Amino acid sequence: MCLLGLLSACSTTTSDARQYLVNASNAKISSSALHVDRSQLILASQEGGGLYELHHSSLEVGQMFANVASKFGFRKASPEEATYVAKLISAFPDGGACEGLGDAASDGASYTASVLTFGILPASGSHCYLVALELYERIGGELLLVGEFFANKGRVDVYAGANEIESYSLIVTRRDEVLALETSIAALFRQMILDGAFE
Repeated sequence: MCLLGLLSACSTTTSDARQYLVNASNAKISSSALHVDRSQLILASQEGGGLYELHHSSLEVGQMFANVASKFGFRKASPEEATYVAKLISAFPDGGACEGLGDAASDGASYTASVLTFGILPASGSHCYLVALELYERIGGELLLVGEFFANKGRVDVYAGANEIESYSLIVTRRDEVLALETSIAALFRQMILDGAFE
């Protein structure tokens, strides 16, 4: 929870990857070997003139993908042994362009009479975390593209003064970023499973 000092900016999140892990049917994938390829991973977005770059490195984000995949029953494998290869495309904050925020997100600021901000500080909005990958399946020794998948369910709310809105790296904490990223990653894997990508 974000406890504000009257003059400081902060972030908070209610993102929880466990909501996507509940009742995750991993019977079909429990023996599937997965390799996570982060060699082409993009970790930043440029929206509305601002640059929004993750606190975490591609190595750390790749490990988050591997950890979440293991919760769904995947077994970590080398590229040569893998039945499936997840080529990570992107993992980044959307710069406050979260779905459903309307004009407040595009303006970069909105004012709220929130208890959390004591009714006097502007709430700048939210960052949703977009994660995307290309999934390949090994068939007959060749990797064939199954499809491209993305999710943006992880979210961090940002409370900041009007001049601090664009300072993503100073406002959003590493902890909030991890929770939001893990939520988007879990939503991504759940959707791929529901779409039959691993059948």
